[in-house]
Amino acid sequence: MCENTADKKAFAEYARDLAADLAQMARASNLPTLAYWLELSRAEAECILDAHHGNDEKRSPPPVLN
Repeated sequence: MCENTADKKAFAEYARDLAADLAQMARASNLPTLAYWLELSRAEAECILDAHHGNDEKRSPPPVLN
């Protein structure tokens, strides 16, 4: 699917943004477990983008389920 670095970066950005939007919708719908997993997906996409850009900045972890 993603053959080159630009495609991988574009997909990771899209996945990050989509996961963030879906997590917000899940929280608003009182679906905390789904929101948590979507936040994990967003965080993973951020890690991929950070590795792609050589960025070692630490991101805040996703929220902990209670």
